Amino acid sequence: MGSCAVRGFGVAAILSGSLFSAGCAGPVSRLPTASPTAIATEQYRQQLAAVRAYYRDLGRIDNVAFRIRTANTRFCKDKVAAQIGIFAGTVRSLPRKYQSVAGQALNLRWSTPRVIAVADGSPTARAGLKPGDDVLKLNGEPVPKTGTARWIEKSVKEDGTVPMTLTARRDGKVSTLTLYPVMGCSIPIELKAAPIPNAFSTGDKIVILSGILRVTYTDADLAIIIGHELAHANLGHRRKQEENALLGEIGGAVIDGGLLLGGIYTGGTFAKHFEKAGARAYSIEFEREAD
Repeated sequence: MGSCAVRGFGVAAILSGSLFSAGCAGPVSRLPTASPTAIATEQYRQQLAAVRAYYRDLGRIDNVAFRIRTANTRFCKDKVAAQIGIFAGTVRSLPRKYQSVAGQALNLRWSTPRVIAVADGSPTARAGLKPGDDVLKLNGEPVPKTGTARWIEKSVKEDGTVPMTLTARRDGKVSTLTLYPVMGCSIPIELKAAPIPNAFSTGDKIVILSGILRVTYTDADLAIIIGHELAHANLGHRRKQEENALLGEIGGAVIDGGLLLGGIYTGGTFAKHFEKAGARAYSIEFEREAD
C-alpha cells in the first residue's frame, strides 16, 4: 500500500509534506454509532453464548470421558472411584465469572440444584434422569446449593458401588430413582476456555483447552485425546519428567561447582541447561507409550 508521507529535512520539506498530505484521499466510511443500551445488550448476548458453549463443551467431554473412565479402570490402579455420570448445580455453585448469566444461559436456579449434563450409558442416564431435572436429595440427604458437583462426587465416592437413591423433580412431579454406581478412573478433567488446540496432563489431572474441541470433529477424535492424556497420568510420565529434570540439574550443578573451584563462575548455566535436557529426555518415547 502506498504512502502519502514525504521524507526530507527542513521547513520546506515539512510544509510541502503538509500540503501534499492534505490532498491525499482518505476513508469515507464511518463506523455506526451504538447506544450504551445496545452495547450492553450485545455484551450480555455474547456472555450467554460463551457460557452455553463452555458447558456444552464440558458436557461433551464428560460424556466421552465417562466411557473411557469405566472401560479402563484396571489401568488406573489406585486412582479409581464410584461414579454415576451426572453434573448438576445451582447458579451459586458455578464459578463466579459465570453466575451473572448462568440462570438464563443454563436455565439454573439459585436455590435448587438442577441437572446440567448426564453422560450417555451412565447410572443416572439408565435411571431416566435428564438435563433440566431438579436434584433434591441423594440417599435422603438434601443436595447442597453450593459446591453441588463436588458434594455429589464425594458422596458417591464414599458409598462405592452400593445402590443409592436420588430424589428428583420434573415438571413439578417428584420421584425417587435407584442408581447403581460403577467404578471408573477418578483422575479429574478440567476444561479451560482458550482458543489454543491443546491438552496436557499435570499428573494429578487432565487439562483440556477448549480450542481442541474445534478440531476434534467426532467423539472418537476426542476420545483419542482424553485417552492419550489419561495414559500419561496413569503411566506417571509427568513424575518421570520431573525426576529426569532433577537429575539433569544435579549433574549440571556438579559441573558448575567444579568450574567454580577452578575460578570460573558460570552462574548455574550448566545446571539450567542440563535440567531442560533432563526434562526433554524420553519425551518422544513417552508420547509413543501414551499413544
